[in-house]
Amino acid sequence: MEAGCILKQKLSTGIVQLWEVESFNHGGLGEISLVKIKSLSQKNTIENKPEVISIPSNMVYSMIESGILTSYSNEADCYKYAKLLAVSIWEKHYQVDCQIFKPLDTLSGVLSQIDNMTTGLIRKSNII
Repeated sequence: MEAGCILKQKLSTGIVQLWEVESFNHGGLGEISLVKIKSLSQKNTIENKPEVISIPSNMVYSMIESGILTSYSNEADCYKYAKLLAVSIWEKHYQVDCQIFKPLDTLSGVLSQIDNMTTGLIRKSNII
């Protein structure tokens, strides 16, 4: 596990949370500091509250092994997941109004597209 690794957590409530590993203490039982990137609910609400947690590294590894967390540890994995997430958001929320969507070619580009789409969803929910 290294800084920058992305973890996806699906809660029993249907909420999907994306976490980024901020720091990893390799000593002894070690702790992993995670920063919440996004929290997406089935009701199309998106929470962007900054949250940082530190949990024992053995707990993180146990959650990965049991399937509670999915780890995307290199940029290629992160890009694939980000691309799937971007297309999914577009299909669910924007396809009717915007017939054509193509994810950009870089991870930072796709993350920017996701950020723009989720910001649009927050604005829509505030209007309604």
